[in-house]
Amino acid sequence: TGDIYISDATISYNGGWYAPKPWTQEPLRFTAYWPTDLDCIYSEDKGLQIISFDSSDGQTDLLLAEVKADNDVGSQVTMNFQHILSRVGFKMIHSLQESMSVKINKITLSEIAMVGSYNLTAPHEWSGQTKNETCIVFEDEEGLLINSNEATYLEKEFYAIPQMTSAKLKVECQMHYGQAGSWIPQ
Repeated sequence: TGDIYISDATISYNGGWYAPKPWTQEPLRFTAYWPTDLDCIYSEDKGLQIISFDSSDGQTDLLLAEVKADNDVGSQVTMNFQHILSRVGFKMIHSLQESMSVKINKITLSEIAMVGSYNLTAPHEWSGQTKNETCIVFEDEEGLLINSNEATYLEKEFYAIPQMTSAKLKVECQMHYGQAGSWIPQ
């Protein structure tokens, strides 16, 4: 019928599925998301739309799944969740001479959109990206020594809305040549 069959309900499993309404014979579209406190709306023609998701904390991933399935008695519905945000992390290696040393003091991303809306129905896209912020990804006054022969991974990773703008990356570092001399800021 195209009507929303179950809305704003928690469907749970305890030896069998529980739904607050009697089951229908028509195929159903199952939609699931995490975290569960999203500001979202659902319509049959547009599917799930997430309104103004804020990724500013950088630690909350956004997972979505949707499937249309027959509701035969005893049938199972498999939900394949997708990660909707981009996980941002850094690994570094310097390509200078081996006698050169590099220390990273600070990595900053600026003009990065942290709020946006998402439409789960094709074309699966973000829109209305706003709240352009500056995010300090890494900061160490002494500096993190970067090797020339093996990658150094930063422990801090974060989740962000895929960017439609040109975010900027700034790396503040120091360089040192040979055994003597002082570190030169770059």
